[in-house]
Amino acid sequence: MYRTNTCGELRLSDAGKTITLAGWVQRVRKMGGMIFADLRDRYGITQLVFDEESDSDLCASASKLGREFCIQVKGAVRERESKNANLPTGDIEIMVKEMTVLSKSQTPPFTIEDNTDGGDDIRMKYRYLDLRRPCVCLLYTISEPTRQAEISYAVFCLKKKTNKGKRSQAS
Repeated sequence: MYRTNTCGELRLSDAGKTITLAGWVQRVRKMGGMIFADLRDRYGITQLVFDEESDSDLCASASKLGREFCIQVKGAVRERESKNANLPTGDIEIMVKEMTVLSKSQTPPFTIEDNTDGGDDIRMKYRYLDLRRPCVCLLYTISEPTRQAEISYAVFCLKKKTNKGKRSQAS
């Protein structure tokens, strides 16, 4: 299975579950014998934990991760020791047991975050990367239902106009 959950839906009530996630690596932090990575998909961000004591080969693979690598991980949800109130998933982390690198990536020209370090000209040149930013994704998820409603209304009006013309010709 490609994934069992999205990065934005896991909560403290999911602690103890074994899950599969897939997404882009937002950031990697190395601290002693542990590596922390933020995994991002269009639904949110989840922190991953790679422990050298548990699996040194997996930790070595995780140390080679770069920004925007696309990965799939399997692991257990656990409560975080230092919680992050700024994230909906800030109460939990994933203790990774398996990792598959789906695709490697060159370091992008700007960070894929709300407060990006790229200017407008760079962001427009690499628009396909800019579309991954959470604030841009949110605009599209809000505007898509609106666009669908506009199309439905236009079709309704066309049908009404067409039916009105048919009734007047039959008289």
